[in-house]
Amino acid sequence: RIDARFYNDLSLGTRASDDVVARSNGVEICFDPASARRAAGLRIDFVTEGDETGFKLDNPRAPKGVQEMSVTELAARLSGDGGAFVLFDVRTDKERELAVIEGAQVLDEAALDSLQAKDKSTPIALHCHHGGRSARAAQALIDLGFLDVYNVVGGIDAWSQEVDPSVPRY
Repeated sequence: RIDARFYNDLSLGTRASDDVVARSNGVEICFDPASARRAAGLRIDFVTEGDETGFKLDNPRAPKGVQEMSVTELAARLSGDGGAFVLFDVRTDKERELAVIEGAQVLDEAALDSLQAKDKSTPIALHCHHGGRSARAAQALIDLGFLDVYNVVGGIDAWSQEVDPSVPRY
């Protein structure tokens, strides 16, 4: 079984009538239909490390999890280097009145609805004041199935210090 968060459960049991069966090297592996869709490209190996032995599952479809992006990398990407992406600001309206990173969109319900219509592989970066709230928001997007999500380390405070000192610190 591979759940929606790509956590794996490998166990022995009886085949269900709706299972999808994969065969490799004389071994049959059964998946429920939802897991079978998530299993494309799955590699299963039996490994020994020191005194430990067990199965190793490598799923190329599993999301990478939240990745980190420095403010200098963000600046380079905003200037056109490194490909297209969407930048969201998860701070409050009051905070955005104090300071903004040009090009950042507010992550509100309308933006989230619009984002849901996009391809799940769309690169997305999020920032807040220091990086805590944006890290939680980034994880929420991973949980919704987005595959290429970044948290801007240090948030707008780091942006003010390292990239654009004209952006006020607060």
